[in-house]
Amino acid sequence: MIQKRFTVIKKDLVQYGYLALQAKYTLTLLFGVSVFMVAVLVDSVGENSFASSDIIFLLPVVLFFVFLFMPYILAKKTITQNTFFKDEFEISVDEEEFRISTTKTHSAMPLKDAHGYREDKRVIALYIMQNQAFLIPKRIFTNEELKEISELLRKNVKRKGSKFFQVFTIVFAVLFVCAAIGLYF
Repeated sequence: MIQKRFTVIKKDLVQYGYLALQAKYTLTLLFGVSVFMVAVLVDSVGENSFASSDIIFLLPVVLFFVFLFMPYILAKKTITQNTFFKDEFEISVDEEEFRISTTKTHSAMPLKDAHGYREDKRVIALYIMQNQAFLIPKRIFTNEELKEISELLRKNVKRKGSKFFQVFTIVFAVLFVCAAIGLYF
């Protein structure tokens, strides 16, 4: 069994925000490529329509920056307004169960009942519902403990998300841009 105490810092929430927004980044990429295609088509229709297509070209750029900075803004707001994140957390993980507690709340969940998990270089998100997860920062664990937790999760919980969808979307977007450039010239 692994047991740790920690407090959530802004960096943890920012990383979780990026983890949660991965699907939205993919959709934004598709939307941006679609807007780019429309702008190219509008520009190719007539010589006087170039000014209106310039404005359309700005939309994907603005959306990119909104999604880039959104986790920082939301993390700051969450840390300052939500007293729950100011408490010290205690987690414990064993072969069968994940437990998390603060001074105000206690929660336990069998690992087999978890909806899924995502892991990146800074956090582990153990999903209890499709859009709700326990955030576990990796900074609190030693390398041996991280290997043990990763092995426990790999054995008992299915991995959430698929790289296939992300790779497919990026390839589709690149092909879409190539087609748009081909129409333009």
